Amino acid sequence: GSFMVSLKEGGENEQVVEANKAEYLELLVKDWLGSNCVETLKAFVEGFRDVVPVEMLDFTAEELHTLIVGRELNVSDWKAHCKSNAVGHPVYDWFWELMEEASPEERLEVFSFSTSLRCFPACGAASLSHPFTLHINDDLESENLPTACTCFNKLSMPE
Repeated sequence: GSFMVSLKEGGENEQVVEANKAEYLELLVKDWLGSNCVETLKAFVEGFRDVVPVEMLDFTAEELHTLIVGRELNVSDWKAHCKSNAVGHPVYDWFWELMEEASPEERLEVFSFSTSLRCFPACGAASLSHPFTLHINDDLESENLPTACTCFNKLSMPE
């Protein structure tokens, strides 16, 4: 069988039409969240407040999103905070040209390979625990593949 839940006083006597559709959806979401998540959300908020002081929670939804998922990888910022043993070397220049031309997804794959981070830091490359290092390894043959030392955010490229 089916049953009906009234989302507002007298709501069981109303049809959902274009004019009241937004109100219906808002009430429906409130009902779902209210009945299914209240205790879980209360426990989460209580635990979160134990760890993070309330005064530190003064940010917008957009800022929260950036903190959680990072921001789009900015090649200029990444390069500006890069250490290298070969600034001006053809492989160094080629790497940064390639990063400029790469899609955002491709850039992030290279960044993740080098750092083990799934997203670019919200505060930029300067906030990495160790600066990104692009190392040109002249001991490697040119047909070797790049290697990474993710603990130190180091990408080693063959010459």
